[in-house]
Amino acid sequence: MHSISLEKIHPRIMALLEIILGGLIFFSFLWCVYPEYKSWKHLVFLLMLSGLLIYSKQRRNESWKDLGISIDNWVPALKNLLIITIPLMALFSVIWSQKFIVNPQCYKQGEFWLKLLIYPFWAFIQQYIALAFFFRRLNDVFPNYYFTAIFLSAILFSAAHLPNLPLVIFSFFGGLLWAWVYHKYNNLIVIVLVHAVMGTFLSSILMMNLTVGPLTDSFRWSKMTPVYYAIDQVYGKRASTEFYPIEIRKTENVIPVSGWIAGKNREVENVYIIMNGEETVCKYGIKRKDVAEYFGNRAYENSGFKVNVPIYNTTPGYYYLKLKVFLKGTRYAHYPAKKIWVKIKH
Repeated sequence: MHSISLEKIHPRIMALLEIILGGLIFFSFLWCVYPEYKSWKHLVFLLMLSGLLIYSKQRRNESWKDLGISIDNWVPALKNLLIITIPLMALFSVIWSQKFIVNPQCYKQGEFWLKLLIYPFWAFIQQYIALAFFFRRLNDVFPNYYFTAIFLSAILFSAAHLPNLPLVIFSFFGGLLWAWVYHKYNNLIVIVLVHAVMGTFLSSILMMNLTVGPLTDSFRWSKMTPVYYAIDQVYGKRASTEFYPIEIRKTENVIPVSGWIAGKNREVENVYIIMNGEETVCKYGIKRKDVAEYFGNRAYENSGFKVNVPIYNTTPGYYYLKLKVFLKGTRYAHYPAKKIWVKIKH
């Protein structure tokens, strides 16, 4: 029996196999490995994905220029991107501002400039996987139907942002545009820079939540052991999940936060408050008879928590407070979707 050499497999079949394998590795990492916060598992999957990308590039004998990592055609590529992107972003901003408060003063916050500096590296990783890997192989599978490759590439890119619905929609149309520009001009660098600016715009000015995967606490296994929760007091004021920010002066140094957490089927192990990407551990086990009486469950009597969230080094601006909860005997953290907005003032 003769073994089959990979070089003898039809290029379209080989491209399809690489798409399937890459998709399995990537989405398994996003949904099953990343939420566990196990560094060694992260490393294993990242090495697997990196190995596939490197192997595939070498097998296809692709140069960096072939992949669009060059300055060729950057002027027409940028021109076409801006002609479409600027009007769409303006329209989207108007629609978004009808329901949510935007933050046009974000440029005064140091986090904005840091994000603008760092985001291109993250955007490069995303676009390399989406375009230099998936789109090029989809083009091989559908050599005479390039728009099919563009459409499927956009589907994959938007699927990577599930279950964040606003981001899924935005990513789909962005994926269509970027794949089209990449197909026409073969310039990845310009796409990366525009992606980075748009991502910073969405997260800093429109303050859109960019969390994806199971960390959004939607469509995930943690729903099998639901968590009852509430942040009910912030800075001595009743908290609201609507966008009515609680104003706090930076000179206060900390934000007192309190509430309660109760796991339906398991005991609560640890509770954290997340603000500006930083986690602060809460004191848990405070008596909350009102919670126990409301649910008719005495096990919830010691379900209260409180914490002083530090804001010593926080730049004035809008921020949200969000919970992170670990239940005993579970592998994944819960990230309840509701957020409390605060506005740090001078």
